[in-house]
Amino acid sequence: MRSSPPTETPGTGLRQNATWKTGRIWLGGTIVAIVAIVSAASGLTSEPVFPDETAYVTQSYYFDLMIRGERDDWAWVEYHAYDLPPLPKYLFGAALRALGRPVSDRLTAGRWFRDIEQELVPRESVVVARWPVVFFAVMGCLGLYCLGTLGVDVSAGLAAGLLLAINPLYRLHAHRAMSDVVAESLVIAALATGLAGWMRLMRGRAGGGLGWMVVAGVAAGLAPLAKLSGLLAGMVLAAWLVLGWVLRPQHAVAWVGAGLVVSLLAVGTFVVLNPYVTARPTGEPPRLMMGAAAEEESPLARLERMIRHRAEVSQHAKRAFPEYALWTPVEKLAAVVVQGLGRFGPLGPADHDSRVPYPRFAWSRDWGAAPWGLAVVAGMVVLVRRGRMQWRSGEPATGWAIVVMALVVFGVVTSFLPLAWDRYYLPLQPAAALLGGAALTEAARRITPLPRGADRD
Repeated sequence: MRSSPPTETPGTGLRQNATWKTGRIWLGGTIVAIVAIVSAASGLTSEPVFPDETAYVTQSYYFDLMIRGERDDWAWVEYHAYDLPPLPKYLFGAALRALGRPVSDRLTAGRWFRDIEQELVPRESVVVARWPVVFFAVMGCLGLYCLGTLGVDVSAGLAAGLLLAINPLYRLHAHRAMSDVVAESLVIAALATGLAGWMRLMRGRAGGGLGWMVVAGVAAGLAPLAKLSGLLAGMVLAAWLVLGWVLRPQHAVAWVGAGLVVSLLAVGTFVVLNPYVTARPTGEPPRLMMGAAAEEESPLARLERMIRHRAEVSQHAKRAFPEYALWTPVEKLAAVVVQGLGRFGPLGPADHDSRVPYPRFAWSRDWGAAPWGLAVVAGMVVLVRRGRMQWRSGEPATGWAIVVMALVVFGVVTSFLPLAWDRYYLPLQPAAALLGGAALTEAARRITPLPRGADRD
């Protein structure tokens, strides 16, 4: 007697498939987190102290002013308040206070400018201040994993997160009590949550989309609080909203609403957490004030002063370090392509030291630009095709969204790159990791195709 075929309860296969996919997502996130923690935390205590770390740690007294609610203290209009961004100083002050380490005062912070090589704080305090950066470094890798998973698939997200975690430049700055990695991780957080909202708005789900845009707006406001390069988050989000309007013009009200939500929350977050913009000190100023802003200046004048100051600092650095200065668009483009994808890409040397005057271009350090550059370009082609397929099938064209993100990042960095210093190339690495990860996973699928009936991401 022939046995009857096994039966399956309707919906069981779908539930099992969903459970399997959810398990893959959690497994991928766990792998990225473990690799990122090992990469960012190993060697942390032995990393030499970089001069700018001392500047940040000596200015961590701003954390005390913030938690005490002293938003109109004279310190908020002093040179220190707009020379370095406030969010890292809050983080470092919180870490020092949590572990019972002493926090410097404003006079100690002022001494740094006389000689940046001074040891104004114990090395142990610098190491304590590095741990919040390690946390943000891990969060940045996980955020990129989420962004890649949303925009491409789990495999590409996993590749992107791991590529960023092992990137020598990212790892170097994860070891420093500075602002760069903090800003990058917040940019990634804004884009991951922003893409989640964008996908829902593309599907006509305005409520869920705007909810994610709220989170993206807050993250987009926190990013420039860590470093002005964090403005990239707002630029990419704006470009995505324009893309969405072009692809789904019937949802115009939702796109306008999302733009207002992101803009208002980003600006509001930046202003509320940066008392320099609104401080109105009264009484006699403290002694030895350094380059204080006029207390009667408007918030817009304060912001203009801050942006002008950063531009002046860059121009001064270009004159002081002419061997690193980039003056023409051709010089900047060459530096981005060769150095940005070479010595500072995932195939770059692990022994890079910011204080060593390496040659502008050197095959021994930049050879990785050739294979990695090809992977990045191939990833853009893969995502353009993926976006076209998504669009034709009625799905949100996340492939195009990732391409737009990469174009904005590479275009802005190339336009404003003032010097061939490693930190200026850091914003390129997450976007390049997404493109390269997409290319590598697509190549792996073509080489080892899944058997018929196997599930793809």
